[in-house]
Amino acid sequence: MTLQTSAEFVRTYNAQAHEIVDAITAAVHGAQAGLNWLRTEPPDVEEVRRMLDGIINDGKRAAEIVVRLRALADT
Repeated sequence: MTLQTSAEFVRTYNAQAHEIVDAITAAVHGAQAGLNWLRTEPPDVEEVRRMLDGIINDGKRAAEIVVRLRALADT
């Protein structure tokens, strides 16, 4: 691996790592919001359902990023 490809690897890896942190952060914020909606009187179940869908999507996005990072590390 040349210095140039090594630098490209680091930039790509860092970008992917940033993206996975964003996905995980979004999932955590969604879970916190869902808990808040469940605490309301009456609980806003439909809003919680939408938030859970978002958490699922964020989890899938994080998993896809991990797969890309593994592939990047294997090259």
